[in-house]
Amino acid sequence: MIKQILSILLILCCYFGIKAQPSFELYYSGSKLNNGDTLKIQTQPKLLDQQYIKVKNTSCCSKNVLVRKNELSLAQNTEITFCWAECYPAETMLSPEPILIEASTVCESFSTDFDASSEGTSYVLYTFFDETNSNDSVSVYFQYNCGKASIANIINEVKLSAYPNPAKNNITIDYFINNSNNTFLRVYNIAGEIMYEKALQSGSNKINIDLSNWNTGIYMYSIHRNNQTYISKKLIITK
Repeated sequence: MIKQILSILLILCCYFGIKAQPSFELYYSGSKLNNGDTLKIQTQPKLLDQQYIKVKNTSCCSKNVLVRKNELSLAQNTEITFCWAECYPAETMLSPEPILIEASTVCESFSTDFDASSEGTSYVLYTFFDETNSNDSVSVYFQYNCGKASIANIINEVKLSAYPNPAKNNITIDYFINNSNNTFLRVYNIAGEIMYEKALQSGSNKINIDLSNWNTGIYMYSIHRNNQTYISKKLIITK
């Protein structure tokens, strides 16, 4: 009897939670976004820009969540892709598979890549929604302002390499930056989850990372400043 009552309460909780407000919250760089917020990203041609959004299920029941991409306006020679469970080509507008997000938990599996070879402004809308109720959703706009201003300076002031690569139990990352203000090294797995993060110091330095508890697979290691990816490279781990 008690189990039946709890089941009914859970169903009512989920139902009324959907009706009252979206079941999801979005977070960017540690800050909660309002539904429909616009993120303005400054980038340069021929420089891959990666952005990450965390999705929190605020309801009291688990949700299978899908992602829809809507390219509102793209500048010439621009490609925008996203990852959700896995990474998809630019022509994918709806994630083929949902990700199950348990009640009151955060999913860090979403990332989006912007790659352009010419200047211009592009707009894309991402909507995260319940597989069983597309009206239960939350959205975020990305406005990419792509200009050629400082790409040469960026290439000269940021250098990054890792060895051995492929790696097994340990890896050393070499980097050089002129300005370390709000600059971080991040290592991501294929799902876009941050596996390692460290604030960087100016000049030439080395970082040693213990990989003994990491799984075999493909990772990306990147230098970020002010939430912009300056340089990103592939890391392979084999066991």
